[in-house]
Amino acid sequence: MNSNIVQTIGILSATAAFTRLMIKRAFHRSVTRGRFPGARRTNDYDQFHSKYNVPNQYSYLEDPDCEETSKFVEKQNIHSKKYLSKVETIPKLRERMKDLYNYPKFGTPFKRGSYLFFFENDGLEA
Repeated sequence: MNSNIVQTIGILSATAAFTRLMIKRAFHRSVTRGRFPGARRTNDYDQFHSKYNVPNQYSYLEDPDCEETSKFVEKQNIHSKKYLSKVETIPKLRERMKDLYNYPKFGTPFKRGSYLFFFENDGLEA
């Protein structure tokens, strides 16, 4: 093959790769411009089998009723919704899932006294 053609193909490949990288970075920056909300770290450890200490720096977040956890989750949700609102495939995915789940469903029959019952759902009922 002619060396000029090989060189041109190499330049075009590098240019395409660079362009893809720049588009990806630009999208990433525009969508995730804000930083994720920070979480406080602790020096907590969990001990397993009486000899393994495993760092658990976020153990305080395990309590869902804690005010600090509620605030953290609220900030995370705001940040996530801001990102997810810009993703174009979510409405399409939601519509497809709706199409897939919209069919009649019947529960397993069960007996109460001398009567036989079953649950029925016409499609997207709650």
